[in-house]
Amino acid sequence: MNHDELLLDPRTLEDLCRRVEELAASYTPEWRFSRQDPDIGSTLALLFAGQMADNLRRLNRLPEKYHTEFVNLLGLTLRPA
Repeated sequence: MNHDELLLDPRTLEDLCRRVEELAASYTPEWRFSRQDPDIGSTLALLFAGQMADNLRRLNRLPEKYHTEFVNLLGLTLRPA
């Protein structure tokens, strides 16, 4: 099984930044989102994208955490080597 199949939301920071760039062009054509030379709006968008990427990383760890908790509830233990 591929690791990406287990992710609840596979978006990365790069994906989020690209999406902000796309949306900025359609919603505010007079403003240009720039990662290389950020203005105040670009800086806020980059901060938001970074925080969102951190939240997605934590969200994607939930299935592993819940699986571990489920195994613990069943009382299963590892067998000695």
